Amino acid sequence: MNKAAFDINTFWFYTVFLHIAGSIIFSLLGFLPLGTMLGLTGLWGIGLYLSDKSRKTIGMVVIGWLITGAITLTMPVSYGSSLLMNLLMLLLVYYVCRLRQVSVWEYCAFKKIPFRQWGILLLLTIAFLVIASYINAVSMLFVQNMTAVSLQGTGHYFLQSILVFAIFPAVAEEILFRGYIFRGIINKNVAVIVSALMFALLHMNFNQMSYAFIMGLLFALVVRITDNLSATVLIHLLFNFYNIFTAAFPENPAASFFQGINIGGYHLMAASFLQASGSFDFSLLVIGTVTVAAAFIVVAVLLWILKKVRKEEKDLKTEQRVKEGLPWKPDRAFWVGCAACVAIAVSYEFII
Repeated sequence: MNKAAFDINTFWFYTVFLHIAGSIIFSLLGFLPLGTMLGLTGLWGIGLYLSDKSRKTIGMVVIGWLITGAITLTMPVSYGSSLLMNLLMLLLVYYVCRLRQVSVWEYCAFKKIPFRQWGILLLLTIAFLVIASYINAVSMLFVQNMTAVSLQGTGHYFLQSILVFAIFPAVAEEILFRGYIFRGIINKNVAVIVSALMFALLHMNFNQMSYAFIMGLLFALVVRITDNLSATVLIHLLFNFYNIFTAAFPENPAASFFQGINIGGYHLMAASFLQASGSFDFSLLVIGTVTVAAAFIVVAVLLWILKKVRKEEKDLKTEQRVKEGLPWKPDRAFWVGCAACVAIAVSYEFII
């Protein structure tokens, strides 16, 4: 594990290994009485063992355990694995940052979002939803919609769903991919692509991989421009919240409004290329393709504006940053991790 703190390929291998092993263990714990609580206690206990054991740290661990434990006791057992997995990924990043003697907060560049960026980030979120909806619709022509499957029943446990499927993943995935992995590669052009690829692969199903790769590229560009992980945490959180809200309350006026926005029958944020009869409609594909091309142009303009705003803000003061990044090239650990993710995705689609 010491090598994983400095080598992104090794870190990626351990991430995949822990993700697979954790999924199996946490699923088995779900069959035991209070099994999720047992796993939760174990993760917080490991976190405390790896910490500096100061009074402040112990207090934070106890509070974290109490909060997540209270959430666990009020949610379905099926939610437990997702909660524990996000905590495991956060624990991994915390551990390797401890080995490097840097704080997660500082290394991953969490900062206050300037007021002038909020509107831009909100517009980017809407454009990202349009793009993701199109890619999801394309993938659904070939594979199952796993996002819809994972969000079934969220209307009965809405608050828990927001915490487990929106807040925790937004924070954990941004820290993991646009935080540690992105910062760990010195060539930021390479870092954008590699972090997006890893982000997509770790979803381990072809449906979510398809749009997660493009979203990963866009998120990484936002981080590169803003040098602020808080920006992508916000976008990711809003992105997840929209999907959960529309899945939980499809009849809600707000959900119906956004889902109903269409151009020539093509729904921008609930895309499908199928007619009511279930047959493929080529005209919807054409309209959708033109629309998503326009959305990419909008994104490019917004990123340019964000870069300009960022430059003006950066000129006002000089920032001290943690020295980050090492030269990167794929090795055996990288390819083994990638192959494992693809193998799981194939098993989901064709075996399970």
